[in-house]
Amino acid sequence: MAKNEIKKTPVTEPKKVISTRDSEDLEIMELLSPKRHIDLKIEEALKEFDKPFSAILLMPKDQYEVRYARLVKHFLDTGAKGICVTVNKSSYDLDKVLEREGIPRENITYVDAVTEMIDSVKLKGKQAVYLASPSDLVDLSIAIEKAVKKIGNDKKFVIVDSLTTLLVYNTEVSVEKFTHSLSQKIGEWEIQGVFLATDSTSKVFIDTLSQFCDKVSSI
Repeated sequence: MAKNEIKKTPVTEPKKVISTRDSEDLEIMELLSPKRHIDLKIEEALKEFDKPFSAILLMPKDQYEVRYARLVKHFLDTGAKGICVTVNKSSYDLDKVLEREGIPRENITYVDAVTEMIDSVKLKGKQAVYLASPSDLVDLSIAIEKAVKKIGNDKKFVIVDSLTTLLVYNTEVSVEKFTHSLSQKIGEWEIQGVFLATDSTSKVFIDTLSQFCDKVSSI
């Protein structure tokens, strides 16, 4: 080493340490995220149900699609296969919603009572049953039963979206009979079933339907 030469010590960047407070803040931020908030509401609404059940879930129009997707995810995460009954949105559009939200669809069968009526695009290479109209509730009930039986002995769930839209095409009495009949079959099939409705749906109507289901809750 030359005279008067000063040996330089390499400078290393200090390791960034996440404090306990920072970790707690991250957890709080995660809990406060919209999707996590929805997940918690779904878990709370269905927490006592680890066996077959039927429930009516009321949803606000705000973030309706996201709430629907998180509900589907909730059931898929239990290892169940699902029947998504749609009278609210074509199965093609619904599939796109689930895809956008990162929800796998290979274990989903759509029972679609909208596409034929509005002449929408049909799914290609996907499991979908197309019905002529949401006003034929007998046909809808038969299609749901066939879809459930086709899945076989695997764990299953059914989501009907939605009672509110069914009321546009059918009388209250008809929708009441459909809900009563399907909820009974859900019990016989020993599966988990959910009827969706917007939170603006008539309280009197929902109160009437509540006697057919195990629970009414909001998510």
